Amino acid sequence: MLPFVVAFAAFSPPGMLPMRPLAAPLVSKTPAKMAFEGPALVSAANVILAMNLMPLGPTAYGLGMGGKQMSAGQKNWGNRAFGNTMEHFPLFNAALWLHAVYCSPVVATRLGAAYLVLVVMYPTIWALVGGESGVPTKPYSVVPPFGPLKQIYYSTFPRYGIVFYLALSAVLKIAFGVCLNTIVKMPLFVATLGFGWFLYHYAYVAYPLLHEHVFSKCFAKA
Repeated sequence: MLPFVVAFAAFSPPGMLPMRPLAAPLVSKTPAKMAFEGPALVSAANVILAMNLMPLGPTAYGLGMGGKQMSAGQKNWGNRAFGNTMEHFPLFNAALWLHAVYCSPVVATRLGAAYLVLVVMYPTIWALVGGESGVPTKPYSVVPPFGPLKQIYYSTFPRYGIVFYLALSAVLKIAFGVCLNTIVKMPLFVATLGFGWFLYHYAYVAYPLLHEHVFSKCFAKA
């Protein structure tokens, strides 16, 4: 209702309403709000980044000025640049704010900023290394941290590590009173490389075994 009251007061004839200055600005900064400015900026930047990636797919199909369609590889690149960002959007934002509220807004901001840089690396690596041939990936490797260089895993798995770290640290703090940030000393390094490295091997070792020996029993043989 406040906007309507302000508008009514602004355009009312003199004398209809008492004219007196507002006691306080409509938006004021408090210490509590200021503490979360960093995570708020990260969330806002994440939205703006996603909005800029969204047109890559549709415009590659000829939508927009000129109507020229791009190659199949470029269409796929555009679709996945936005799709990959949005697949992890809710997970990242939830983990970011849980960590900011219950653990540390400063650490959440630093990890969030690193996450955004890694998001930009996804279409960059794909375009420069994969190009028309598609997303650049190589077979599973024990070469640290995510196999040979020049592949998309150097964008994705560090991001997975950040999200996992943010969420796990919130669980440890809320449920057990344990501060993971204090234990690891270097959250940015541990989240991107440590947790990212763990998730790379966990996903590409444990899940193939589960597919072969557990999940396959529910499906036809390949």
